[in-house]
Amino acid sequence: MKDSLTSYLREPEQDFLDLASTSAGDFKEALERYRQLRITEEESDHADELEALFDESIDEINVAVDLEESILANEQEFSDLRANLESALDEEAQAQRNLHAAEARETPPVRRSERPRRASSSRSRLSSSRSRRCCSSQAALRPVSGEG
Repeated sequence: MKDSLTSYLREPEQDFLDLASTSAGDFKEALERYRQLRITEEESDHADELEALFDESIDEINVAVDLEESILANEQEFSDLRANLESALDEEAQAQRNLHAAEARETPPVRRSERPRRASSSRSRLSSSRSRRCCSSQAALRPVSGEG
């Protein structure tokens, strides 16, 4: 029974569960045959204890099998959802490419002489404001001398 359950957990196939179930049934039958013998009260107590441990083990095995089946179902659902998401994203990307291609066909190209010129003064204002921001942030990071 142990080997069939271990095999099932490694490779969840119904044949392994069937074999474990058969083994469990064989054990129960053997235990009943043992009880039908003329056994002492102490031997009967041992049989009861053995049966209780076996039943507890079967319960735990069923929990493990249920968890394994749940994991497999969740893996399959995740895989299906991922495939659906990838398909939807592919469709969205294709729609965006088609939209951009249509817009490109509809928009006439801009001639060189029609392009707006950048003003040099705005470029100098931008660079000076960047340097002010840079310097002010550096000043904020520098410790003030005399304190500390």
